[in-house]
Amino acid sequence: MTALRTRRLLAAILALALALFACGIWWGLPNQFSWAGDELHPSTWPQAISPDSIRGWHTRYPPLHFALLQGLSLPLRALIDHGVFKLDDLARVAWLIWFSRAVSLVMALGTVWLVYRVGREVYDERSALFAALLTVLVAPLVYYAKMGNLDAPYLFWFALSLLFYVRLLKEHRRRDYVLFAAAAAAAVCTKDQAYGLYLLAPIPILIGLGRHAYPERGRLAGIARALVDRRFLAAAATAVAGFAVFQELLTNPRRFALHVHLLLGPMSEDYQDYSGTPTGQWELLRHFLRQVVFVLNPALTAVCVAGLLWTAWRAFRYKDRGADDPEDTREILLLGAIFWLLVSYYLTFLDLILFSYDRYLLPVALLLALFGGRLLGALTRPGVRLPWLRWAAVAAGLVYSLLYAGSVDARLLADSRYHVEDWLHRHAAPTDDVAAIGRRHHIPRFRWLPWAKVVRGDGRLIAEERPDFLTVTVSDLRHPEEIDIYQRLASGELGYRLVLLYEGKPLFDLLDLDDAGSSQRFVNPEMAVFKRLPEAPTPGAPGGGVSSGPPPVSDSSDGAE
Repeated sequence: MTALRTRRLLAAILALALALFACGIWWGLPNQFSWAGDELHPSTWPQAISPDSIRGWHTRYPPLHFALLQGLSLPLRALIDHGVFKLDDLARVAWLIWFSRAVSLVMALGTVWLVYRVGREVYDERSALFAALLTVLVAPLVYYAKMGNLDAPYLFWFALSLLFYVRLLKEHRRRDYVLFAAAAAAAVCTKDQAYGLYLLAPIPILIGLGRHAYPERGRLAGIARALVDRRFLAAAATAVAGFAVFQELLTNPRRFALHVHLLLGPMSEDYQDYSGTPTGQWELLRHFLRQVVFVLNPALTAVCVAGLLWTAWRAFRYKDRGADDPEDTREILLLGAIFWLLVSYYLTFLDLILFSYDRYLLPVALLLALFGGRLLGALTRPGVRLPWLRWAAVAAGLVYSLLYAGSVDARLLADSRYHVEDWLHRHAAPTDDVAAIGRRHHIPRFRWLPWAKVVRGDGRLIAEERPDFLTVTVSDLRHPEEIDIYQRLASGELGYRLVLLYEGKPLFDLLDLDDAGSSQRFVNPEMAVFKRLPEAPTPGAPGGGVSSGPPPVSDSSDGAE
């Protein structure tokens, strides 16, 4: 494959990534709070890095990316603050959210390029291009690449560290050790869970360094000597220094202490889905494997698992071929070291917290893509038998995978909240008051009535506020009290009647969200719209003054009045 053709193919892969990653980047904007859960709100950027701020929402996460956003946005904020752009408060917040999403987009594109570079360090051009392409088609990445969360940023730092990890295992140069440690510290200080990727990484590093620098000492003695090798010590010192700087340990130790308290307490105990018993561990593993299929889709899962098994077979089959085929042996060893990071992540993170969401599998998908890319590169290399049949099978799998990953964008574009907002703009009078009951990130862009306040008064808040129209996010009813309020609204007991029940209809949707623990469940929720009756009864009054029951429900664009 010529260098020019490689550059063109890589450019095409990055162009595809840009199209998938950028589509829907405007989702839910302009808005004071976006529809993306856990998106870093601009108001938290300066709070997270202020020495005077030790409490608040931002303490759930490390400060590095907050500082990065605050620093990079300085020119934009200066232009806004000096009146170059005439923006009100809502538009100012929206612009900054746009900016944070653009940063995630750039870092996600950088991740795809870094996967290609890692592939080139391990094996041939064709396989590296396939690995980058498979990374583009990871469905959760298509979502998080366009959101101002921490997932795309920490994945970028992990991919950068992975590049230096492979390079140090190949050449054992001090600069690669230092750069690996710095990038690893940046990943962990962007999102804590990244620590699991590195906790067991010293094992292959020390084994490789012992074999490279001290082969005459034997395996165990070589490893012991590698522990005090200047390269390993430089990496350790860099990791410690980077962690201290990125976590602001020197300037804000109290904030870090609170952060650790949250990690060890509410942020872990309140979310556990499985017990620490052998049965619970087995159920967690099954859940993890189901999530792998959801994240990669069935076709890419089959390819990546087959690539992993093929690598294992080659390691077993060619374990004695080192002298005859050093390149093949080195590739197998590097792929084994890459897989070891996946093992480290599962054993030292997921197996400890005892729950998992699809976004937690982003680094797992990245690592598996390197095995799938190698298999596809081998299947389509020049000179193989039945090339057209092989290419047809690969093309079919990639087209399916493209539609699967593109389903994320299709769902964003068809989000039901757009339709509900448009319906109310057409059916509500300009003077009508419209309110939304739900959680802040899951409601249309109307006045917000939090579920906590509505439930606390058993629905009295609705009678006190008396909005002309109410919207409820039906897909986000989480507690019996919320379901009860919704049913009383639908029955007319609270003085409202149901006029619209709607869920968006994406152009296509191949995602199966059952038991996936995916953020996609908050995209395109089912929405209900209620209209206040002419004379609203007192909440809790028998029958609510309505004898005929709720009116017909409409899920059409016209609704029911």
